[in-house]
Amino acid sequence: MFTANELALEAAAPPHVVRYYARIGLLKPRAHQENGYRLFGSKDAQRLRFIRLTKNLGFYPDHVRIPAAVAHHSTVIMFPILVIVYVRLTRREERLTRQEFGQAYLDYMRQTPA
Repeated sequence: MFTANELALEAAAPPHVVRYYARIGLLKPRAHQENGYRLFGSKDAQRLRFIRLTKNLGFYPDHVRIPAAVAHHSTVIMFPILVIVYVRLTRREERLTRQEFGQAYLDYMRQTPA
């Protein structure tokens, strides 16, 4: 079991993010200590990493609730979510490439058939 600070270290996230996600219901403590500390399990570290990854891909916490809740289900169930993640990742990658290479990338895109 991890406290919020230990979970933050385990998942490479700031402790205030762990507490915020617990407050809005994205993370659910497994238990509470007498001193009020929340205790989280190892699955919560995986969930926290998943939530932060999807946030970096442009999802908002409300978008993450459903994928995070079903992340343990089979790929068949996850397929539509994986497609959305792939599309967002591809768009982000293209945006970063445009920023890095500017006009040269746009010229290349015009010359290359889709």
